[in-house]
Amino acid sequence: MTTISFLHNKKTITMTIEKMVLYKQAKLIEATDRKGQYYIALFYKNDFINIKRVTDIKRNSFLYYALTEGNSYSSTHPLTKVFLSQQTNLRSSSSKQMFQHLKDKYNETETLFILTLFNNFYEPKLLHDLCKKTFYHYRRNGQLYKSYKVLISILQADPSHSFASDMIQHLDFQKYQNKYTHYEQHLDELNDPLYIEARAWNNDNKKVVTYMTKLFHDEGRLFDELALQYQLIQANSSPINRNTFDLIDVLLQNITTKQIAVEFWQSLLDNNIFHEAIIAKLYDYHAYSNVFLAYMEHPSLANQAILDTILPKLDTNVLLVEKDKVFPFLIQHYGNNKEQLTKWTEHITWKLLKSCTLDELLDLTSSIELKLPIVQQLKDMQTMENNPDQQYQLGEKYYNLKQYDKAIPCFEWEMELYPDNIAAIQYLEKCYLALNDQTNAKNYQDILVSIGTR
Repeated sequence: MTTISFLHNKKTITMTIEKMVLYKQAKLIEATDRKGQYYIALFYKNDFINIKRVTDIKRNSFLYYALTEGNSYSSTHPLTKVFLSQQTNLRSSSSKQMFQHLKDKYNETETLFILTLFNNFYEPKLLHDLCKKTFYHYRRNGQLYKSYKVLISILQADPSHSFASDMIQHLDFQKYQNKYTHYEQHLDELNDPLYIEARAWNNDNKKVVTYMTKLFHDEGRLFDELALQYQLIQANSSPINRNTFDLIDVLLQNITTKQIAVEFWQSLLDNNIFHEAIIAKLYDYHAYSNVFLAYMEHPSLANQAILDTILPKLDTNVLLVEKDKVFPFLIQHYGNNKEQLTKWTEHITWKLLKSCTLDELLDLTSSIELKLPIVQQLKDMQTMENNPDQQYQLGEKYYNLKQYDKAIPCFEWEMELYPDNIAAIQYLEKCYLALNDQTNAKNYQDILVSIGTR
């Protein structure tokens, strides 16, 4: 469960994150409190602005458009985690406090734009009056271009804003409209990054992408650079090139943790955006399980030197996920080297033995046509398993393989048949000690004392 915490009236409130939405300059975090009440935390660019409880979503509000048209990511998505890893000391504020904060930090046009992002929560008259005030302030001073920028920016956040919609039709502003309508052709002429960013959202035009990448870089908005590259990769469904790979790598190293970076690279593999460089990067991060699973999915890309490093370090649970593929995979990559094939087949077999039966392992290794000692050993153990008189010998094999849970029932059976077999009791004591079960180990110690062996 992913959570986010805010300081509200000197109290810390923790909420469960449902998802993150990216839309134009905004990031919206949908969250619920412990009562199940629904909230939206709104960020402008990468700055937290405020959190609001949502009881209804007004049609044509910025919130409505963001939730219906924005790019959504689950609470566990690596992009969500990257963004949240940058957020600390979040404080909710009253409307009055928020207005003052915006006035102190942003210019009039940007302040008005940000306030419009909250139009789901305020009466339209409040924002309309503020828009008029800002607009007429510039127009009375003869700053027609600035007054136009107020109108056009407001319409990017609220297309239904009646005052902005009416005023922008005035003849005084006709000279700007062509460049703004065809902004892709006039990026170098328009001195209006606020408008361009709102319009350029989800635009994969090469010239626009170059402009936005530079804008994010110049403003130090590393997360936005990363999100832009991720969205382009997903939209184009094509392998990333070296330049994009290197850019993502640098961004991840600068803005998030190693674990989240691993999850980010893995998400590209999961979406069939496959590249050998990604596997190499996962290996650099020592994310050996991720590398192994990637090789299982794309065997032709497996590197034997990397395999030799990761195979001894794999967790049993990872091997279980791919247990049906792992032995054919070993044959494919080590079939010409019997010594190595024997080594890794034995290693993986004994790891799987913790969770698989002998019958299951024999089925899994049936693809191995070569006569390997491990296969014969499994068959011998299977024979013992079906023979009540050979449980002691089977128990010894399990014990030597450190499979103490499986050795115990063998030695218990031996005790049932031959109560005087001291060796079986000694093995049971050692098994329980190895499992750190002091109570049962003490029971068998007492038995050994009672029969005079201690």
